[in-house]
Amino acid sequence: MKNLQAQTHEFNTKKIHFQCPPCNMECDTVHFSEPGACPTCGMKLFAAYQGFENKEGSHGDNCNKKVAVLIFPGVEIIDFTGPWEVLAAAGMQVYSVSVSEATVATSMGLKIKPDYTFENAPAPDIVLIPGGNVRPADKTVTDWILKMNEKSEHLLSVCNGAFYLGKIGLLDNLKVTTFYSAIERLQQITPKAIVVDSVRYADNGKIITAAGLSSGIDAAFHLVSVYLGKAQAKKLAV
Repeated sequence: MKNLQAQTHEFNTKKIHFQCPPCNMECDTVHFSEPGACPTCGMKLFAAYQGFENKEGSHGDNCNKKVAVLIFPGVEIIDFTGPWEVLAAAGMQVYSVSVSEATVATSMGLKIKPDYTFENAPAPDIVLIPGGNVRPADKTVTDWILKMNEKSEHLLSVCNGAFYLGKIGLLDNLKVTTFYSAIERLQQITPKAIVVDSVRYADNGKIITAAGLSSGIDAAFHLVSVYLGKAQAKKLAV
């Protein structure tokens, strides 16, 4: 009994420190005095005692999230295929969604058969809204986006896909961006937003807007880091 009491006392008096889950970066050996996020890999810090490492958390190589990709006639190919590849490589379940089952012709003529329609698509964790021949006045599309906004964790727009978000007021009072030639138009659509042209993407927590083309890939890697940490996003990019 005395030995057990002594061990319990020793355990309870050990100093608590905080550390990130192992990620094969220099932060693996760094201990912090307060909880929060690791400044190196971005992952949540876990409490541990000296000599007793917390094994509950670990950096996962896969992120089991559902991603609905909006496609429409004239959609820009790289705006959705670039992020699609990044998110799928991170282990996410990515699928295309359109207003109907009809084959969609992209901006460069590539034809896509949607995986789902607005009516039967699985509820997504993330919604990707690419640019191209966007029609912000299309109420069928904007109503679907509003509905998905209520259910999802993130909305990611690329290029002038941000027009859809701006039209329905989701960008009000946020710092946002779009393709450089569409900056002025986005500001007209959403006058309450802070529209900037000096960033690749702007993260407002739930809503992320990317400038366009390859910047959508950058935003997708950023989103992976939100879920899996910077270390895994870097590993995925190499």
